[in-house]
Amino acid sequence: MEMKQHVTKFVKRWNFLLLAVLLMHGAGPCSGRILINNLCNPDNATVDPETIFTRAAARAHSDNLGVRVPSSVYRSILKEASAAIQYRGEGRKWVMVTMADKKVAEKVLPLTLQALGRLPLEQGLESINATLLLRQGSPGTDEAGGDVDVGSSNPDALVPLGPGASSGRNMSSLLVVVTWDADGQKACGELQARGYGHKCVQDHLHELHEVGSTKMAAFHSPEFNALGFAKIKYLYNALSLGYDVMAMDADVLVLQSPFPFVLQQRAQLAALTERCEVVDPSMQLQLGKARHPNQNIGVMFARADGPVVRCVERWFGSMVAHVDYPRLWDQEEFNKVLSSCAPHMGLRWHSLDNRRFVSMCYPQCGCTYPDSDRELLSDPVMRRKHFEWSYRRGMPYEDPEKRTCGPSTWSDWVLAHFPCQGSLHDKIVNMGRLMEGYMLGEPRVIKNTEKVP
Repeated sequence: MEMKQHVTKFVKRWNFLLLAVLLMHGAGPCSGRILINNLCNPDNATVDPETIFTRAAARAHSDNLGVRVPSSVYRSILKEASAAIQYRGEGRKWVMVTMADKKVAEKVLPLTLQALGRLPLEQGLESINATLLLRQGSPGTDEAGGDVDVGSSNPDALVPLGPGASSGRNMSSLLVVVTWDADGQKACGELQARGYGHKCVQDHLHELHEVGSTKMAAFHSPEFNALGFAKIKYLYNALSLGYDVMAMDADVLVLQSPFPFVLQQRAQLAALTERCEVVDPSMQLQLGKARHPNQNIGVMFARADGPVVRCVERWFGSMVAHVDYPRLWDQEEFNKVLSSCAPHMGLRWHSLDNRRFVSMCYPQCGCTYPDSDRELLSDPVMRRKHFEWSYRRGMPYEDPEKRTCGPSTWSDWVLAHFPCQGSLHDKIVNMGRLMEGYMLGEPRVIKNTEKVP
């Protein structure tokens, strides 16, 4: 019996040693590619031509060990743009991140910045007993409450903004705009000259397709698919550096500060819903439950917590694993990965309140339902009828013929995202109409009603 045990141990050790030798000799030039091992075959002859560009994007935004580390320029710009907010005794650093090519920077970004530029950075924080923290010597610190050590040798020391004081910053100063070529960077810089406080940083690694950006907004075009790798990299790197992030597409109008709502929600990760349906922002999303709607990643709020970083990393890995799928979609991969990752990691994953964080994919004017309907999400009978019961058409148009929406609809909106609009021109027109109507308090047609009834 003793001899048999010795033989068994010897065989196990030999097999382990043999396996290690095979791995070392068989690794080849792709050794160490933990996340992108399926990109190591240099022969693209067997790859769908439509996915070659997507493969190039996956390589551009990763290295042998995973998601490519942030550049020193990106790190410094995140630091410059960030703002610290203290809530319930916890101080968190926040930034906003978006992406723009030349056309978006020229046509869409001015509207995005116009909306953000109206909003003081401290808007609404006092109402929830949150406090904006400022670096010593920043505008507004003279009136800040508490003792300020002006002789401190720490330039990053933070002091609280006093009650009723102004920080001198608006929400555009939180926004970091990532561009991909000299023209986009130039257009972004020209907007800075208009007085907006946003930051512009060019990512030299993201290559534009040979047709330029003419297909950027085309669903499942190579450009569209490739953008997912870039978006996840910027989010992942900001989170890894300790910043909480509002990641947003450029076609978003922020009408009031989202932070009072997001801070109270206490979610580690929250995003828009893909359609108008009953959700409870206080409930964690769970696979197979009635409270698990598909999410739209046009707006995401993510905290720099371990479970979030881990799941975002797996999101990138899932994108790479499916890189040769011609209809690769970062949003679809997000919903699949988070559905399985969040429960395992104990991640507090929530939906934003879709009656206030609105998508222009919703029919009619926004999304509406009484708070009492949210209680039915935990009802077993209603859970079985979830898809029939929870789907809503939103508020009726003020003028059914013109299909206008008005102040009674959007008075409580925090922001509006403009997907499902068709062309870039449609986005620009309807974003402008909402901004104008919101400022004047007048009804407007605010979406492409041929695309969304």
